[in-house]
Amino acid sequence: MSFAYRVPSAKSVAEALEAVESALAAHRFKALWQTDMGATLAEKGFPGHGAMHVLEICSPARADELLRINPDNAYFLPCRLLVRETAGGSEIGILSPEQLIGLAEEEGQGADRLAKLASEVEVELHAIVDDAAR
Repeated sequence: MSFAYRVPSAKSVAEALEAVESALAAHRFKALWQTDMGATLAEKGFPGHGAMHVLEICSPARADELLRINPDNAYFLPCRLLVRETAGGSEIGILSPEQLIGLAEEEGQGADRLAKLASEVEVELHAIVDDAAR
C-alpha cells in the first residue's frame, strides 16, 4: 500500500480547495490549518514548485476515539490533505492513516481497535478526496 492516496482533477487549485472544503463538511471533517507550501518556498527564494496547499484536517469524533485508545496517538493527529497544481489542473490526496498507524506500538486489543479505526478513517478520507476531485 502506498503512503498516499491521490486523485487527479480537472479543477483548478482554487476550485479544488473549494470542493475539498465542501467534501470535508459533508463528511464531518474540518480543516484546522492550511498553507501554500509552493508560495512559502518561492518567498524564501526557492521558486518553481507551483501551488501546493497542505491542509491539516480532523474529525473530532475520530480524534476522540484515537486518543481514548492511547493519548500518545496524538502524534498521528491531525490528518494531512494535499491539493497541488498539475499540468492538467490539480491533484488531491491524503497521507494514509493506515500507513501512519502502522508505526504505532500498540499491542493486543488496543492494536486491533487502532487498526480498525485507521481503516475506517482511510475509507472516509478516500471518499472526501474522490468527492472533491469530481
